[in-house]
Amino acid sequence: MKDEKMFNNFMEMVKIPSPSKNEKNIYEYLIKKLKNMGLKVETDNTGDKIGSNANNIYAILEGNSNKEGIILSAHMDTVVPAEKQNPHIEGTIIKSDENSVLGGDDKAGIAIILEIINQLKKKKIKHGDIEVVITVAEEIGLLGAKNFDTAKFKNNKAMVFDMKGIDKIGFASIGQKKYFLEIEGRSSHAAMAPEKGINAVKIAADIISSIDTGQLDFETTANVGTVEGGSETNIVPDYARISGEVRSHDKKKINYYINKIIENSWEIIRNYNKTIENEVIFPKFSYEIEDSYRPFTINKNSSFIKNLLIAGKNLNREQMLIKNNGGNDGNIFNEKGIKSVVIGIGMEDVHSKKEKIDYENMKKVVKLIMEYLKVIE
Repeated sequence: MKDEKMFNNFMEMVKIPSPSKNEKNIYEYLIKKLKNMGLKVETDNTGDKIGSNANNIYAILEGNSNKEGIILSAHMDTVVPAEKQNPHIEGTIIKSDENSVLGGDDKAGIAIILEIINQLKKKKIKHGDIEVVITVAEEIGLLGAKNFDTAKFKNNKAMVFDMKGIDKIGFASIGQKKYFLEIEGRSSHAAMAPEKGINAVKIAADIISSIDTGQLDFETTANVGTVEGGSETNIVPDYARISGEVRSHDKKKINYYINKIIENSWEIIRNYNKTIENEVIFPKFSYEIEDSYRPFTINKNSSFIKNLLIAGKNLNREQMLIKNNGGNDGNIFNEKGIKSVVIGIGMEDVHSKKEKIDYENMKKVVKLIMEYLKVIE
């Protein structure tokens, strides 16, 4: 294992901290690595647009046949804490040292892509154009993919290596909208003149109580994420802010629940008008909706899915088609017209200091994709 190129690439990468918007070191590492592998490498100016010190990377291994090509995608940033990592190895399991996340999400995806390229070149396998895109700032809103120019792609199918589990293919991914609610009341001394105040925090509490949260149905969830408001215990607070999200595999349901939250909020606000010194005062309410990413579903009967299933069958490994409940760059690529699936790469306990991955599962993913490239015409 320790003599294998993919293992060493992965170990090198996880030792390079790369939190979102601070990916410069891994960015420079990857550019050099891809160029040394003989790929044509380009970068864009996404960093300037989003405030990162790195950009998206696009590379291509030109085809040596007329076979159909593919786009291979992963992201270079990680969540925090992203301190310098000294991974522990137990058998074939690579674990975080528990001082920070391991970074297998998504450096395992990158290592897999590099190994696919390595094997294609080493074994001189016939293939179409193999395009690689490695994005920045995926973990904070898919910002890299949102700013990537997909017009440069030669292929119209992509594999995004960014999902838990092994022998799993995400043929669908959930969509998300965030909501931000602001309430403006009226401040006053809480003891000397409480009747002159309109408590924005109390209004916010009533609004939160009206919001359905958790698992709303088999494919929809909602959450209240943050609450802000007030400054001192002796002041009737005049401001409060609530933020949350709704996710679903059905965009109509996302819109339904978002609209329900807004309508209920207006109804609650109307009940808080107050006569103060012979003047009717109404609290103010405003909101903002952020369309984070849209759900997608790839037809299970498409040649793309069928060929992945055939590849798994050829390896005596049945592939499970699943709906992925996490957002990923595939949401954005599908929205931009690139048919994308998400590949399970075996990462575990992601976004935690206990993150780990079985190296044998990474090798399984490489074998699956190499078999897929043999199956397609």
